[in-house]
Amino acid sequence: MNQITPWQDITTSVHRALREQLDLLSEDGLVQRSDILLAQMPRHSGSQPISTALFLRRYHTALHQEMCDGTQPRMNSATVEDELRDLARAVMLTIGSTEGVSVEAAVGLALVLYKRDVVQFCALPTVPINTA
Repeated sequence: MNQITPWQDITTSVHRALREQLDLLSEDGLVQRSDILLAQMPRHSGSQPISTALFLRRYHTALHQEMCDGTQPRMNSATVEDELRDLARAVMLTIGSTEGVSVEAAVGLALVLYKRDVVQFCALPTVPINTA
């Protein structure tokens, strides 16, 4: 049986996003799109849908560790497609295992991170956020 790996799914989803020129949307437009994708995630009865902003705050330190080497990006991507694929993989590795984020939602978050600029993200301090 030939199974498609999550990495192949990420490549397909990133390719589709670029074909649809989603990387050209404004940050607000990408956040709104990401929020819609995250709202489709299963959640406990009565709980509020999770937002892009909440995800990025909650996982800031873990994403920073995955994506950055100190204050510099760990990734050295040659193309936008490569960078989005690397960002989506980082999101899946960091968030996907705990939250069950779909590949599409991971790519949505990757697009937001891409638009915000990974260099600026890596320059931010990594102070753990208390979610209690």
